[in-house]
Amino acid sequence: VSFEKNQELLKEVPFFRYQDLAVIFYCLLHASAENQANILIHNHHLNLWKTDKETLYRLAKKNTPQLLPPQLTPMSSLLKEMQLVAETPLPEAAPPLYVLTNTYRTNGATVLLYDDILKELSDLFEKDLIILPSSIHEVILIPAYDHDSYDELTSMVKEVNSTQLSKEEILSDHVYFYSRETGQISM
Repeated sequence: VSFEKNQELLKEVPFFRYQDLAVIFYCLLHASAENQANILIHNHHLNLWKTDKETLYRLAKKNTPQLLPPQLTPMSSLLKEMQLVAETPLPEAAPPLYVLTNTYRTNGATVLLYDDILKELSDLFEKDLIILPSSIHEVILIPAYDHDSYDELTSMVKEVNSTQLSKEEILSDHVYFYSRETGQISM
């Protein structure tokens, strides 16, 4: 979630900072194609379970990719699936966009934290990656080219956040860059 926009919530839940985000934890109770049930983990759960946030993070890093596998979908396929575009393809000049989420498409931005996922995708595309924080449910990946306009992309993210998402769904107002060379994400 957005670190800046969730200050009240973060007083009550265990979290770790990641860029301008806060990584929070949920306990998955049920997941199916139709629905998902989970409980936000609060600080009092750690006391009840006699554990700490480091252990929680280690377990989440292991379990989440297994329970909620990553899913990469071309944006054009997703838009067709949602019947938002006609059968005609996007213009060839448009950069390829990919939606990265989990198989349930809920809280899918977490996939960014899966070990080696960005390395594998950047190797697949043979490019660095631009990451648009679409919402807490997914991120949009663009293979990076030399002439990408980060200011323009940041403006687009901010506009979508302010007009299309509820406050709780906003991930970040910043565009991220994944470097193939360093294996690091930066804003």
